[in-house]
Amino acid sequence: MPSPPAELTTRAETTEAERSCVADENAWTHPPSIICPPGADSSGSSSSSSETPTPARPSSPAAPIMRTIASVGSMLESLQSSKATVAPVASLKLYDGLGSDQVREITVDRLKWAFFSLGLRAGVASTLFVLLVGFVIAGSETASVEAIAALYYPLFRAMLLLSYFGILFGVLLFAWKRCGIDYTAILGVDGGRTNVHAVVRASTSLMGLNFSAFVLYWLALLRIVPHAHAWPASALLLTLAYLLWPFDHMAEWSDAAQRADCARCVGRVLLAGLVPTTFASSFVADILTSMPKLFIDLLQTSCIYLSGEALRSGDWDPQRRAFERGLSVCTGDTPAYRHAFALFSVLPFVLRALQCGRQLRDATAAGSPEWRGPAPHIAK
Repeated sequence: MPSPPAELTTRAETTEAERSCVADENAWTHPPSIICPPGADSSGSSSSSSETPTPARPSSPAAPIMRTIASVGSMLESLQSSKATVAPVASLKLYDGLGSDQVREITVDRLKWAFFSLGLRAGVASTLFVLLVGFVIAGSETASVEAIAALYYPLFRAMLLLSYFGILFGVLLFAWKRCGIDYTAILGVDGGRTNVHAVVRASTSLMGLNFSAFVLYWLALLRIVPHAHAWPASALLLTLAYLLWPFDHMAEWSDAAQRADCARCVGRVLLAGLVPTTFASSFVADILTSMPKLFIDLLQTSCIYLSGEALRSGDWDPQRRAFERGLSVCTGDTPAYRHAFALFSVLPFVLRALQCGRQLRDATAAGSPEWRGPAPHIAK
């Protein structure tokens, strides 16, 4: 039987190759005539077994674009057919302790708000500080720097020092936690009750409060707002009320327990030599030796209010550059105040020395080999 012509065989094989290409390209939902030229399979190779294959038509330049469009369309159809839904980012949940060791499930929105409010507090305190510097630079004869320094500057400085070192302590806790340092074991505190968020929030709140009172006092000296003596007193009373409040300001971080732990630690410092020295108490005592002015400021503030001189001082006289009646008790001319001033000036250093002496005595009593020769360790 005679064999079919060669051109018919070539045409039949080419048709089979086109069917194969159509079956493969249907998965991408685009026309095979654009992607697969006649005489070529899906891989682009010729399917003809003839010695003289039919020349392949070159691919269209739009083929890559069509493949991409088809892929995107296929993905969209798949999502639509499965009715997939994407949850908003704010509602996504993760596990975080928000500064404490007690990890819990929180939303991304809650985490973002926690750090946003933290930054907002710090920003407001910084803005008030800039305004304060501007007021001081723009001081006039009516309300000069001498008017603040003459009576209430020690009060504001003491309140701001407390806030400032509170913020630094919060930053230190954050750095320890980020570096993997177990500060709860070092300081002997509960990780759930010593939290960087609570410390920084409380400190920035106090800083904003005291800066606001300072600015209002300055404006009162300029005769813009009334009651100049009320603003320093409000700064002192509100600070004490915030620190001594027995209930939580931030219940999620148990800040009342944190303030109680801080008060106990400060009490151990004041009882140096009578109670064993811990790392936390020695740490606080070291901080106090860096700010001895705090003790003098507290002495001055206590003196002007307990003696009543803050209420009897009168208004500021810009001509005399002094208050109407001035101070007579809380000055170096009073022997009792002069002796108290000398004692409070060296008190933090005395407390730290008493702690070192108690450590030396306890180590010697325990037979610690490190303290057998105390002389080389005096510098410690």
